[in-house]
Order: sequence, then C-alpha cells, then structure tokens
Amino acid sequence: MEKECEFLLTAGMLDEYDKLRPYSILDLFQEMACRHADEIGVGYHKMLSDGYNWVITKNKFEIHKYPEASESVLVYTWPIAPGRADFDRAYLIKTLNEEILVEGKSKWCVIDSQTHKIIRSDKIKFNGEYINKESNIEFDRSTILKQNELDFLFDYVVTPSMLDHYHHMNNAKYAEVVYDALRLQSNEEIKTLQINNFNEIKCGEIIKVFKTQTNDTVYVYGYTKEQNEYNKLAFNSIIQLKKSLK
Repeated sequence: MEKECEFLLTAGMLDEYDKLRPYSILDLFQEMACRHADEIGVGYHKMLSDGYNWVITKNKFEIHKYPEASESVLVYTWPIAPGRADFDRAYLIKTLNEEILVEGKSKWCVIDSQTHKIIRSDKIKFNGEYINKESNIEFDRSTILKQNELDFLFDYVVTPSMLDHYHHMNNAKYAEVVYDALRLQSNEEIKTLQINNFNEIKCGEIIKVFKTQTNDTVYVYGYTKEQNEYNKLAFNSIIQLKKSLK
C-alpha cells in the first residue's frame, strides 16, 4: 500500500542558497508518514487509545537533485516488512515528471505509553499490507565517537516551538541543529544525511553540539545533561557532502 501526495515547495522550505533544507525534507517525510498511518489505522490517536506510541529511531535521505524554488513535487511513502521490533518506511520525492529528487527511509518502533517498553512488531495490526518494494537507502553503521574526539560548536536550547505532540523535540527539528552545525559554504551540498536518535529531548533542555569531519564525511553529535554532566548522547548524525555544480 503506497501513498502519494503533491506538495508546493514554499520559500520558507529553502535555505540561504535556495536549496531544500534538511528539515523540510524530514518534515515532508513526517507528514506523509502521519497521513498514511491515519489511513491504515495506526495513526497517533488510534495508537494512543491502544496505549502505544510511535518512536523514530533513525532517519536518512539521499539527495539526487535539488528541486527548483516554488516547484510542486510528488512525495511517496510505503511500509516495508518489519523486523522483530522495528518498522521501516520508505520515501521518494519526485518532480511532476517523475524524476527522482530525494530518496529516504525512516526506522520506527512502538513503545508502551506507560512502561516505555518496546512492543513486538507482530502485535501491531493495520488495514493494509507491506509493500514488496525495497528502498535503495541503507542505514549507515558507525562506531560511536567519544566526546573528546569531537570539537564543541555551540549550545542549542530547546524551545516550545520545537516540540511534537509527545512534548518532546520533534524528530524533524534535529535536522535544524545538524544543518546549523554544518555551516555549509555556497559550493557545498548535502549528498546523504542520517540522524540516529538515542534519547528524547524535552523543552528547556540544552543540547551541546559537537562536530568532526573526515574528508567529505561530517559527524555531528548532540549531548544533553545527566547527573550534572553533559554526557548523555541524544543523537548523532552522519553527513556526506559534495561540491555544488552551481
């Protein structure tokens, strides 16, 4: 069961170089996932009434070509057959002429809203079926770097405008932190971006943001406070850069 929607890209979805922002890409993915989940009976309100919450553990996308400003695009999503306790969802952003612009994938799990224990995937039923169409996106595996291997960049304060309906920092908003850490030049573009979520972040918390780079691969880490030390890994990100043709 695949879902398709058309979206108009507005000026606010673009960065200073008129390129689609990472946050905008993840926001489109999130919007499609929510719409599709509602249609197949596993949306936010239905899951909450059953005592469950959806949690995103990973997001990744690859940009093949940046769309033009004020362009309308087609966004597709479909559910991939799950693992024992995780659910993958694939995405495509295309031009109206079906040219692929962005490919993506997100990994989710379901937790009990009271105990926060992970629920096995076979316990979750929905109105439809998984699509036997794999995504070209594969999640990166990487060794977790130590904080002393990274360079401190800045503090990032979580405000109410960044929260989702679980009262945590919205997963798409993590891309804003990563983008700020990249400090891209006009001749640089994002090729791939993956964000791994480890711990929820609440309003008022401070994220200490660190970065290191090896050739065209950038690693961005965000830590929050635990026992008076900023050593709790909230997220990390792996970004592949390329030189812009413009």
